[in-house]
Amino acid sequence: MRPLTSTLTIIGAFQLILGLAFLAAPELVARQLGFAPAAPAWANWLLAMMAARFLGYAYGMFWSARHPRRADAWIDTMIVIQAIDWLATLAYLRTGDVTLRQVSTASFMPVLFIGALLWFHPSRLAGHAVDQPDGRALVGAAGPSSGEATTGTILGGSGRGTTPPEVDRSHHASTVARESTGQKQEDPLRGGGLR
Repeated sequence: MRPLTSTLTIIGAFQLILGLAFLAAPELVARQLGFAPAAPAWANWLLAMMAARFLGYAYGMFWSARHPRRADAWIDTMIVIQAIDWLATLAYLRTGDVTLRQVSTASFMPVLFIGALLWFHPSRLAGHAVDQPDGRALVGAAGPSSGEATTGTILGGSGRGTTPPEVDRSHHASTVARESTGQKQEDPLRGGGLR
């Protein structure tokens, strides 16, 4: 999860910086990017609304960095946003309305962000998960040899995670075997009572 957390934090920092810049000093940002002549005053209103969305996604990325296994919606929408940003940048570069110097990092950072978000996406953990008796997957259950905890997050059909109770897999397997043969045996997890 550390690479995903780092990626989300970096994207959040980009969103925060752009949001603050476009909200606090839109005309200065436009001058720094070399846009001339100056846009009409109403353009600052559009930039302020855009800044609000940058700031909202900065919050979302920082929250996601703290809760990456519960952040699928934030991550997925950021992938779409970055794709739209990149395609729009390419279209305006192609028509000559903006230059490579003006678009700066918008010419390549969206591709890097998309690639990292897809590669480190929490749903990819499902391939490294341990199946639970109820058909859900226990993520992060690789065990002490990998340095990870033996308990993790259960991913259900919706992809949303919940923290599982301790599961003794050998006990579960023996319980299933007993139930299928109709045997009554002492259950050590239930205080010695018969099942």
